[in-house]
Amino acid sequence: MEKLLIRLFATHTEFAIRHTDKNLVCDFEIDNLPLEIYASTTETEKQVGYLHMVKEHQIIKSKDEKFIEKIRDLKRRGRKTEPAFCELLGISGNPYVEIFNYKII
Repeated sequence: MEKLLIRLFATHTEFAIRHTDKNLVCDFEIDNLPLEIYASTTETEKQVGYLHMVKEHQIIKSKDEKFIEKIRDLKRRGRKTEPAFCELLGISGNPYVEIFNYKII
């Protein structure tokens, strides 16, 4: 996988590959758009990134269109997803941890 990513994306700006125990992450930019490819040996349903998306989907379903547009605006301005959600929800602390503690009313 790493060799393929290098072959396909190494010439792009901000190219980097990093490893953790079970993951490989490749970052790069195309036309000033930051992209990230994430590969893991962990089952999808158990990956933290997947669990974040599920939680974010639950939150979005509980909010109105104005909230969704504010998230989109923050994302367009470069904010990462979890910090954007936490900012709008008034959640302090580590957004990647605290997003899971948010109770949907």
